[in-house]
Amino acid sequence: MVRTKIYPGYRHEILNYLDIRDEVEDGIIEFVKYIIQIDNLEY
Repeated sequence: MVRTKIYPGYRHEILNYLDIRDEVEDGIIEFVKYIIQIDNLEY
């Protein structure tokens, strides 16, 4: 499965944009939690 998250109006290095940094970090944390959950289910 491939997921894409687009932040309209932003190009690259989106963690450098202070106005969306919290949203981007939250998305990264949710992604990592999801990956950890899948990894734990496989064993």
